[in-house]
Amino acid sequence: MAAQLPGRTGDAVLGAARDAFVGGLHAAAVGAAVVCAAAAVLALYALRDVPAASPTTVADPEAGQPRGYTEESTDGSAYQSAVTRLP
Repeated sequence: MAAQLPGRTGDAVLGAARDAFVGGLHAAAVGAAVVCAAAAVLALYALRDVPAASPTTVADPEAGQPRGYTEESTDGSAYQSAVTRLP
């Protein structure tokens, strides 16, 4: 549309449009950064008392042991793993 305007008027309109676009893009980026920072603070606040869990704490009901649990046989020659029974 700016190319259809005569003379320097088209250049001025094109420059103003570019400046407005970049300004809006910067404002959106700052707004998104503020929202992300607020979400991170909220997550830290909400999860402050939740203990970290290791992957081996998920129980395998068929084996009666945690998933990934490995038990050595009495002679030390073989290993039995509950992992092979996972779905």
